[in-house]
Amino acid sequence: MGLDRYAELAELAGRMRGYFENVVTAVNFFTYGMLTGAYFSVVWGFPELWEYRYAVLAGFTALMVVAYAVTSRFASRAPRVEVWRWVASFLAPLPVFYVVAVATGSEAAAASAWYLYVGLFLLLVYVSFGGAEWSKPFLVASSTMLATYPAVLYLSLARGYAANLVALGLMLASYYAAGIYALRRAHRALEGGVGG
Repeated sequence: MGLDRYAELAELAGRMRGYFENVVTAVNFFTYGMLTGAYFSVVWGFPELWEYRYAVLAGFTALMVVAYAVTSRFASRAPRVEVWRWVASFLAPLPVFYVVAVATGSEAAAASAWYLYVGLFLLLVYVSFGGAEWSKPFLVASSTMLATYPAVLYLSLARGYAANLVALGLMLASYYAAGIYALRRAHRALEGGVGG
């Protein structure tokens, strides 16, 4: 086998890796979006459950851990430093709930601050991985969510807890856009274009 053939195989392997990484990213956005939407649609159907809000949030956290355990089986193993980047990106925006509650004096605004939190988390993933190619869909979702957060905050102050349903819809739309963007990048990677 000649050197040209080895170069072709190496290029194909690179394109396949780009394709795979982008498809996994797309599936993750679709999966986490659907599970979040399903969970909170059920929970918000029973307002009395919010008397046990910590149990509701613990249930959601458990669902996300299970989802991660399932979806991570299809992704390449991340080095330990990358796991810590994910954890740091997840924990860093937590004070946002307190800041929004204090700044607005509104429990409804604090309750919808999860939307701002998720937008910041996605942005921090993109930044903490140095804008890596695979993380660009995270920038798409975070930009959309952060740009629309003022509308969610306004609705929280004007309409109370109903703003959470609007925020959930906007989050699902943002995740869908990020997933489609990742699939587009996967297609381009397979064809040898940018996006791997």
